[in-house]
Amino acid sequence: MDMSRRIGSATFISVLVMFGAAGCGSQPSDGVGADSVPSPVVNSPLPTPTITNASQMSLPLVSMGLTVEESARVHDASDVLMRRCVARFGIVSTYPHIPEDKGSVYDVSTRYGLVDLSVAQKSGYGLYYPATNEPNPSKASNWHPSAKEYQVTYGQNEDGTPLASSPLNLEGKPVPARGCARYPGVSVIEGTKFDPQFIGTLMSKAYAQAEAEPRISAVERAWSRCMTKRGYAFQNRIAAIEHFDFSKPPTRDQIETATADVECKYETNYLGIWMSVETSFEDEEIAAHQPEITEYQRVIELMRTNSQRILDEG
Repeated sequence: MDMSRRIGSATFISVLVMFGAAGCGSQPSDGVGADSVPSPVVNSPLPTPTITNASQMSLPLVSMGLTVEESARVHDASDVLMRRCVARFGIVSTYPHIPEDKGSVYDVSTRYGLVDLSVAQKSGYGLYYPATNEPNPSKASNWHPSAKEYQVTYGQNEDGTPLASSPLNLEGKPVPARGCARYPGVSVIEGTKFDPQFIGTLMSKAYAQAEAEPRISAVERAWSRCMTKRGYAFQNRIAAIEHFDFSKPPTRDQIETATADVECKYETNYLGIWMSVETSFEDEEIAAHQPEITEYQRVIELMRTNSQRILDEG
């Protein structure tokens, strides 16, 4: 098996983010099987689940944020506010509506790598997206505004230089400091202080703590041994992903490797153990940051309420 292939750095980084870079230091060792994985050091109030489908996966911190649908509504509501701001300068905005990237909402189903066997058997790791030369009308690069519309939208000239004199809106007020597209008033939380990375920071901490757990180290070794029995010399799931070039359609080798990957996850209950241990650490983070969590949830609810109101108003 040719282990020399490596995907491009940019693609690999996105793959690591998507699939979660866990267990990269795990080394195979004898005597520790899937049926002898030690109990976690942390206290887990729930039994270890058996995960064989992405729909079975959840983490407490992820559930506190916006869903994909809610995040799309917030994005669209901000777009409405931007256009209202531009309209106050007597301009109908021609800025293309750019749908929100769904990747901005965390997808827990990819946290521990590939989950669904049907995906593996059909598409390998499911990371190949063929390039297209067709123009995308929703891309900002296809936007050709007048000089005034650009100034109002971004608060500067198109060449990046500051405005010599600001256009005035119908109330005689100048363009906001960063333009209608970027000033705090174009926000569904109306200038409320909000750290969108807060939950992600806590998740990263819980993940790192889980990664250091003996139970996780053991299941990583169990997965690696399972793959070895199937003819693959991968120490961890990231090494298996790194083996392929996702700029090309999935090969038979990739489909067979991904299938073995998922089957070994099922055989060792890799997914259930990872989720159980990480959930315990996330619960600890929630308990340790209750005031911040409460405020975060308050702002999230404000986003939900305001975005729906703005969209209803049109």
